Amino acid sequence: MKFRKASIFVLSLILIFTFIFPLASFATEDNNHENFEKGFKDVPKDHWAFNAISWMLASKIAEGTGNGLFSPEKAVARDEFAKMMVLTLKLKLINPEASSFEDIEKGRWQFKFVETAKPYLTLYRTDDNRLFYHPFELSMREDMAVALVKALGFSKETVDESILDSYDDKNEISPKLKKYVAIAVKHNVMQGYEENGRKLFAPQETLNRAQAAVLLYNAFKQNEEKITLEEEKEVYDDPQDTIPADESTGYTVPEVSAEIDEGKIIVKWEKINDEDFTGYKVVASKGNSGPVYPDDGYFEYITDRNTTSVEIESGNSYNGGDIGGRFMAGENYYFSVTALYGDKKVAGNAVRLEMP
Repeated sequence: MKFRKASIFVLSLILIFTFIFPLASFATEDNNHENFEKGFKDVPKDHWAFNAISWMLASKIAEGTGNGLFSPEKAVARDEFAKMMVLTLKLKLINPEASSFEDIEKGRWQFKFVETAKPYLTLYRTDDNRLFYHPFELSMREDMAVALVKALGFSKETVDESILDSYDDKNEISPKLKKYVAIAVKHNVMQGYEENGRKLFAPQETLNRAQAAVLLYNAFKQNEEKITLEEEKEVYDDPQDTIPADESTGYTVPEVSAEIDEGKIIVKWEKINDEDFTGYKVVASKGNSGPVYPDDGYFEYITDRNTTSVEIESGNSYNGGDIGGRFMAGENYYFSVTALYGDKKVAGNAVRLEMP
C-alpha cells in the first residue's frame, strides 16, 4: 500500500523526543536529582549538548537510560516522541473508545499518548483514507519541525516556501510538511547545515536524544513567555493555537474528539476564533470515514462559537446522509464537525464509535 505522509489536524511544544527509553526508564524523582547532581557518564561538562540535557533533566522532561547514562546518540522512536510531547506539555491524557490509527490498538501503552499528542504529530494516510502512525519507526527532523511550529503557535501563518530553495535536499521534504519546515526556517526554530559544500536541511534524518535536547532547549528556554502562554492551553480539549489551517482555504480545521459517557456519545471540538466563522455542523456517517457537511447531512447546526460539544444518543434524529433518519444502538458511526466560514466549509477529523 502506498503511504503519503501528512500532518495531523491540529507543545506548547516540542517535547518531542527527548527520550527513547521505555516506560520503565522514567526514574524516580530522587534518582532524577541524583543523576542531575552527578551528571551522566556519557555526557561530560564539555559535551556539546551538556546545557540542554541538564535543562531537560532539571525540567523533568527526560531521564537517563539507566546505569548513569543518558545515551545521547540514541535515536527517538515515534511512540516515544508522542509520549515526550505529552509529558513536556503536561497534557491531560485522553482515552477515546477507538484508536485513530489502525496500527495502534487500544490498551497498548502508546495508545493514550499518541491520541493525546495528535495535534502535534505527523501521520500516514493510505490511498483509501486509512490512518497509520507507525509507532516503532524513528522520528525525523521534519517531524520535529511540525511539532515545533504547531507548539509555538506559528502553524496558521502563511509562508513563501521558496525560503527552502537554498537547501539542496528540499525535494526530500514530505510534500504536506513543506509549509511547516518553511515556517520553522523562517522563525529560525530549525536550520540546516553545510556538508561537502552542500546546504542541507536533512528532513529525513533521524534525531538522537542529544539533538532533540538542544532543539527543545533553544526553542523553549529562550521563549519562556511563549511557553507560559502555551501551558495555559496544554489540556487536549483546548489547544487553540495548535489547530492547523486548511491548506486550500487558510481557515482553522476543527479538531474533534469523542467519548461515551452514561449511554451517550459526547462529541467535542476546539473553539474556533476565526473572524469569518459562521457556525459548526455536527456530522456523522456509517460508511464514510471522513464525513463532511453537506454531503453527509448533519445532526445539529450550531452558530455559537463558544459551544464546543454535543450529546448524541440512540434514537436521535439525523438530517440526510446514510444514517437512515435516526441513530441506532449497536451501530458504528464516524463523527466529525464541519466549520462554516461564509460559503467555505472545512471538515475536521473523524472519530469512530459504537452507539450505546
